[in-house]
Amino acid sequence: MAENKNSSFLKIILVIFTIVVLVYGLCYFIIPDTMVKLASTEPVFHGWIRWSGGVLRALGVGAILVIRKSEKQDIPPALKLEYWK
Repeated sequence: MAENKNSSFLKIILVIFTIVVLVYGLCYFIIPDTMVKLASTEPVFHGWIRWSGGVLRALGVGAILVIRKSEKQDIPPALKLEYWK
């Protein structure tokens, strides 16, 4: 019973992580000016912010791959998301 609760919690956290990382990654990659203004910081060269957006998008894609093919990452079957097939 405890394993089932933990696996559903991990599924939820992984999906939330994926959504947040992809949204921030796309924002940093596409509209870095707006993101800097929203943060109220000093202007930064856009190349650095776009670079971090690319890294965040790569993390999001990696998380999607883990969700979709968890058996290749040695994750127990109890942690797989069945509706992503």
